[in-house]
Amino acid sequence: MRSLRSRRAFTLIEIVVFIAIASALIAVAIPKFATMIRRTREGNTKARLGTLRSALSLYASDNMGRFPTDRLGSLAADPKYLKGGMPVADIAGSHPTSQEVTTNDDLGKAALEDNDLGGWSYWNSEKQKDPGYAWGAVWIGCTHTDTQGSVWTFY
Repeated sequence: MRSLRSRRAFTLIEIVVFIAIASALIAVAIPKFATMIRRTREGNTKARLGTLRSALSLYASDNMGRFPTDRLGSLAADPKYLKGGMPVADIAGSHPTSQEVTTNDDLGKAALEDNDLGGWSYWNSEKQKDPGYAWGAVWIGCTHTDTQGSVWTFY
């Protein structure tokens, strides 16, 4: 018969030390992981903005320099311009995901620049002139900053 002392097992102190070390590692890793996920979502939204701008350029070249005057529905309806419909703006931590497009017809030319509704902002009128925007300009409709400290509307 074996005695209890000859069995191999972890002592209570070893278990407590292991839990303390594991907790410290988890406390450092979780915030880093959350930041990494947010940066990935931001990168995806910036890439979708690039896709939207490319689709607008292609549309304009097909239509003798004329951009859509709607809420970009003509781009989303034709897979030649946007496969899979309107891209999603995912502004992590500031707004829910959205495919909505806000135009200068909705808010007026002064308010569109300060649009903080999420989604996309689109200058859809060639008649309304503004020194800062050209017909066909599209940007992210958020005045918050990303993880790099840049304001979303600057992209």
